[in-house]
Amino acid sequence: MKTIGIIGSGPVGKTLATGFLKFGYSTMIGSRSVDKQKRLVTEIGNGILVGNFAELFGFDVEDMGSAAAARAIEPLCML
Repeated sequence: MKTIGIIGSGPVGKTLATGFLKFGYSTMIGSRSVDKQKRLVTEIGNGILVGNFAELFGFDVEDMGSAAAARAIEPLCML
């Protein structure tokens, strides 16, 4: 399974990460701040992966422009 990578840890990034995790997708969220990365683990939980942007792009991340990623986002419309 590929990991869905989310660039940015603001309100939109956290909402996307929470939604993907809720539907069983492996999810990593990237943030520049090490302190924020630590807070995200506590705030989001559910096995969220966190790291800086270099670490985020080191994963086999799903191309958010692909049809598969578009299908993965569909369940979020039901939140």
